[in-house]
Amino acid sequence: ALRESGCDLSQPDLAAILRKVDLDGSGSVSYAEFRLLFDEGRLLAAFRDFDADGSGAITREELRRALASCGTHLSSGQLRRAMQQVDSSGDGTVSQEEFLTFFAAVPFASLKSVS
Repeated sequence: ALRESGCDLSQPDLAAILRKVDLDGSGSVSYAEFRLLFDEGRLLAAFRDFDADGSGAITREELRRALASCGTHLSSGQLRRAMQQVDSSGDGTVSQEEFLTFFAAVPFASLKSVS
């Protein structure tokens, strides 16, 4: 089915993806694990949208613009605190890993607004 949809993965690539998705190590992907894969896909798409310059990190200005485009306007202090919560490395930007880690704690229902 994947090849028919234009996704031509090699066996090693597919095996690596399945190992990552098979969180309980059962050797198969449950519905819950499958759903998590797509939740992460939506988050990755949101990250790419927020990362306007494609640098691989979200700056404070990119976050401000992305939130403003969704109708959320933060004060400078609110924006600084939001960045501090997500930027676990303290480098002043949000990496893809930091973004995914932060939103992993957000309930599934909340992710619908990200897609």
